Amino acid sequence: MAALQIRSLPPEVYEALAEEAKKQRRSINQQAIVTLKRGLRDTSHIHKDGSMDAEIFDGRELRPIPAGYNPDDDPEEIARNKARRRAVLEEIRALPKIEFPPGYPSAVEMIREDRER
Repeated sequence: MAALQIRSLPPEVYEALAEEAKKQRRSINQQAIVTLKRGLRDTSHIHKDGSMDAEIFDGRELRPIPAGYNPDDDPEEIARNKARRRAVLEEIRALPKIEFPPGYPSAVEMIREDRER
């Protein structure tokens, strides 16, 4: 897959891209691809009502986004996000516990020692 690096991107352009990505619940990379497609007049993925076909980014399928959609008002989206968070927490809890040898300093002690240097 091709890669693109943009040098000297004006901060206001990056901020606008980041803001739109947040609104659409996309990564900045995903939003940049969508924005570039739109800018190149590739409207084949946009329907007359403003909704878009699902697309693949980094192996993750995005669901179609209807025009005017606000994910904060969507109970299904809220439930999916909660389920994803629960799954991540379960994965974290399933990780093996790390046992330190007796006398090994705690994280608090190591941070305190480092700050005192």
